[in-house]
Amino acid sequence: MAFLLAPLALSLAAGAAAQTLPRSANDNAALQALIQGPARPAIQGQRMQIDWSNAEGLTQALDEAGIWPEGKTYALVALGRTFTANAPFVAAGVAPVTPLFLTARNAGTSSDVVGVLTSAIVSADKGTAFGGNLIARTDIGVRDPKLVGLELDVMPAAGVAAASGSGGLFINAFNSPVPGPAIQTGGVGGGTFNNGIVFYNIAGAGLAAGAGTTMASLVATPPDARFTTDAIALSSGHGVRLGRSRLSGDEAGLKVQTVGGSDLMALDARGNLSVAGSLIQRKGAPASPTAPCALGEQRWDENFEYRCIAPNRWKRTALENW
Repeated sequence: MAFLLAPLALSLAAGAAAQTLPRSANDNAALQALIQGPARPAIQGQRMQIDWSNAEGLTQALDEAGIWPEGKTYALVALGRTFTANAPFVAAGVAPVTPLFLTARNAGTSSDVVGVLTSAIVSADKGTAFGGNLIARTDIGVRDPKLVGLELDVMPAAGVAAASGSGGLFINAFNSPVPGPAIQTGGVGGGTFNNGIVFYNIAGAGLAAGAGTTMASLVATPPDARFTTDAIALSSGHGVRLGRSRLSGDEAGLKVQTVGGSDLMALDARGNLSVAGSLIQRKGAPASPTAPCALGEQRWDENFEYRCIAPNRWKRTALENW
């Protein structure tokens, strides 16, 4: 029986009959073949069931069941390695070390070469499938750890221009609508992130709608959302362009300007409002002199102009021909 993890093939052997995988002359420790079992049943939240593993992988993976206390965990194959400051073959520095490394090279094929390809399938009603689940965690009592859930690097060689269609992360929904979000981030069990998404060195827009895209809105907040400062916070001098207009704010107030910089509307820090065009008031007379109103509210009809001089108190002046 064999499992192929291209381009690395791992042979499975039973018990003491396990064979050592080939190693280079520079290896300081032998690679162990996968051994079968022990086929001990899983214990919920305590021990994982593993069918095949290397010796160190078995010891480590059994205890990983504690990550999922709500159910029993199982692995067909488990690989593991503990890395210490004195481990053989590990050089100083920040180069990565890993129990499994895969590499794939396109040397002329027209196919898409994929370094890692997984497929998780639901074949029963109400089943769940995760295409991948990456966890970076610590043991209890560890100080100042650096944890990164996932890093994606796109690295054309120096002088090589990436072709159209290249990118960092593509998330696609096929065949039918998916009710959940394309990306969801947040805290669980009291955990929080300092920021949701932070952009660095982006040549174009940090957040952009694709050409021809139809969506309800680019940014939306539910009624029960709460913000400790503002839903959108822009630093002084930064603005929002609205078609041919631009909304900007600074210490002096708020302005709506043409893209060229001319003021269309300005609200200063004292609350004074000025407009370049006409200020159009609401048409329609109050129902009575004591109709509900806020101080300064104005209305008009064909015969009178009305002004609220105090809460729920209106006065009016007649309009005359001239």
